[in-house]
Amino acid sequence: MDDPNNQQPNVYNAPVNSPNPQTAPSVPQSLPRPPITQQMPPDLEVPMQPLGQPPQPHQVLQQQAQQAPAQLVEPQVSLASNPPQNAAPNATPAESRQELHEAIRGSGEVLASATTVLTIFPDTLTLDRAKITITKRQFFSTAEVMSLRIEDVLNVTASVGPFLGSIKITSRVMNTDKPYTIGRFWREDALRIKRITQGYVIALQRKIDCSTLPVPELVDMLEKLGQDDR
Repeated sequence: MDDPNNQQPNVYNAPVNSPNPQTAPSVPQSLPRPPITQQMPPDLEVPMQPLGQPPQPHQVLQQQAQQAPAQLVEPQVSLASNPPQNAAPNATPAESRQELHEAIRGSGEVLASATTVLTIFPDTLTLDRAKITITKRQFFSTAEVMSLRIEDVLNVTASVGPFLGSIKITSRVMNTDKPYTIGRFWREDALRIKRITQGYVIALQRKIDCSTLPVPELVDMLEKLGQDDR
């Protein structure tokens, strides 16, 4: 039988002394992180973005373009493999000769002409199938001759009075704000030149082929097309 004086204390039933919350040391929930002093290499630096917003693709590309210089490579174009689309086929000498003969014949067919009046040295305005020719005379055997393609003429106007009139021509090769003026014509000559020239300009703008029509028929139709004083 066990001696009650020699009994060992029961450690399992010993009271546990709970620490006093007022005197117990406080343990921080999370320790502060040490500052990062190591720097990233310059080529790996990425601009910091606000939390929750990843870097945009164009910003990444811009960053890469600033770090590495772009290499310009000129494209090589082969004219042999890509011929110009508007390149005209090589014409034979006979075809070129035929076209030149037609151009010379067209320039020799006068559609309308007028001469200034009441002056010692009269000026002349001539319209043919290819161009307008203006001849200004200043003295005997002295003249200033200027030619304009019909395709370059933008507008033709006539300023007329009771008996006389003048022609104003606006061209894309000259100052459009200051048209070329020639006068004094008789009133009817100025109006007729204006109508025929304006009709010819309208026909060419509409891409109408006038080369096959005879001169009398062409002049009559162009005068009707350019008539606006009805």
